[in-house]
Amino acid sequence: MACVSSLIGCGGDECADLAGALAGAAPGEVVSVSTCTVTGDIDVPEGVTLDGGGESRILGNVTLGPGSSLLGVHVEGVGPAAVSAVGAGAAVTITDVHVTVGRGVAMHIEGRGAALTRVSLTGNVDDPDTVPADPSTDDYGTHGLILANAGTQDAPVVLDDVSATKFARFGALFLESHVTWHGGRVADGLTTGLMADGGSIDLEAVELGPMKQGVQVLPAFGGIFANGCVVTSQDLMVDGNQGYGILHDRVTTTHENLIATNNSDAALWVQQSPSFSLIGEATEVSGNVLSGLVIVESTDVLVRGATFRNNTLGTRVSGTIGRIDVGDGIHAVIDDGASLTVDQVVMEGNARVGVLLDVESGNLDGVLMNVSVEGTGDQLGAIAQGPDGLIDTGAWDTTVTRLGSTAINDEAIADKLSVLGIVGPMFLPPSAM
Repeated sequence: MACVSSLIGCGGDECADLAGALAGAAPGEVVSVSTCTVTGDIDVPEGVTLDGGGESRILGNVTLGPGSSLLGVHVEGVGPAAVSAVGAGAAVTITDVHVTVGRGVAMHIEGRGAALTRVSLTGNVDDPDTVPADPSTDDYGTHGLILANAGTQDAPVVLDDVSATKFARFGALFLESHVTWHGGRVADGLTTGLMADGGSIDLEAVELGPMKQGVQVLPAFGGIFANGCVVTSQDLMVDGNQGYGILHDRVTTTHENLIATNNSDAALWVQQSPSFSLIGEATEVSGNVLSGLVIVESTDVLVRGATFRNNTLGTRVSGTIGRIDVGDGIHAVIDDGASLTVDQVVMEGNARVGVLLDVESGNLDGVLMNVSVEGTGDQLGAIAQGPDGLIDTGAWDTTVTRLGSTAINDEAIADKLSVLGIVGPMFLPPSAM
């Protein structure tokens, strides 16, 4: 049984008392703090547990040694990082901890594993429109949770009911880390909710958004997955982001039963990616501006069982082709050699077209299977086009059911529809810490 060193009551120099108790504790021991406010920075040695009992406050930063634990405490950090665990060693445990910051980073874990349970991280972006462009770490909590080279494929960092809100740059930034995240949210901040750059991430019942753009140059992103990250998700919610819902850039992804609604610059954007799957009968992509799903320069794409409903018109301005008005359910630009399957999918009320297939070779065998498209007014249903123009209805759409006005509109269309290109690096936030 672990030895317990208790600090009972408050009065005197709590910081010195706590620091002394921690310094004298051996691995496996627990240092408990009664309901106190401790002012000053605290180091938790290797293998030692600091237990705040759920009511204690630390006005300063906490550094965790390898294999140490932090329980039941509210940390009000002073920068650059409120809670940090950096360097090789055994995984740290953080449970029932609330961190607030007005500058810098709430939590930074690098080079080791971690288990976080019931952890909330809060910055100081209360009014996004008042935060200047390129907010400073001296004036704002810029990052909620940073994981860098943390966890392994066999022993990932485990996040259970972890939330990060009101941060000025990233709610969560994962660099070459392996993470499993069950429950929680990133929201109410600026620029990017979650970015996973490399590594792997498995998400279940996590909410991405709303994230705000404010006066920042870049749009907001609920999530960004990039640079070889392997992504899986179940029951992911992506809602209300003032920009992209999720951008997938050069990644391998499977989303099951995802809901993406009310994002103002496309719900799901997939580019230059070797594999992307969006599956599950509970998948709903609705009320987004520009498009529900954009696929560009990607190789192996499967969409099965999803509904795309009421995605509305948005405008892109391109230096090469000018203004583009797009409001599509699925907007797919398919290169030679790529594979796209859209199976058992429902399209309803998408402003421009339910599904647009733009192909290099004109070969559309087996792309659309058991697809229903419905629209009113001048809304189109399912349109295919190649280098030489529109592709007549035929073998490619024999299992497409056109409802409402889409049958007449699809037959009457005369000109190719404008298509989108990739999102360039200049439009993405830098992932460097």
